[in-house]
Amino acid sequence: MTKIHLKKLWVGTLAASVTAALGLALFTTSSAPAKGVPETAKIKMVLGPTGPDFVGDEFVQTGQDLKIVNKTKPKEIGPHFFTLADPEDIPQSRDDQKKCDELKGICGELVEAHKIDLQGGFTVKRHLAKNGEPGWDTVFTNSSQGDSWYTEKKFDSVTQTVSTTGDNVTLNYFCVIHRGMGGEITVNGPTK
Repeated sequence: MTKIHLKKLWVGTLAASVTAALGLALFTTSSAPAKGVPETAKIKMVLGPTGPDFVGDEFVQTGQDLKIVNKTKPKEIGPHFFTLADPEDIPQSRDDQKKCDELKGICGELVEAHKIDLQGGFTVKRHLAKNGEPGWDTVFTNSSQGDSWYTEKKFDSVTQTVSTTGDNVTLNYFCVIHRGMGGEITVNGPTK
């Protein structure tokens, strides 16, 4: 169990979160990545010139591992989430942000999935929230839980196999804590 007193950070920035998602039906497979594809794709959480950001691979193959690494100092800028989500459900309007402040919609789903206790602080009991099949395959929506990872330690990481199938499927991800921290990775697209 991890406890950080960041309730104000959570509520204040949760509402302003942007970017994410996958709006396609996803399936799983046990296939290995294509020949010549690195075993592991990587996405890093970094502190860039304009603030916290994700940087990393743009393509991943079904069956390939995807490793997320926190390269920031959370004691200085706060914790991070790496969350797959449907873009239609990311809070963007004032109404959406108000719902998020009230922990409704996708924000409520994240709180529930990570078993976050906001009473007297910010306690995250489940760092890896999973729904669906093993691996990265399921998105969060306003009414359903998906795949998400929470980190509050520098050099902390998580690795899971990408189990989503289909050609040129885009997995969008975002950090619900930091405004503008998001990105996307294409599954089964061109390799580097």
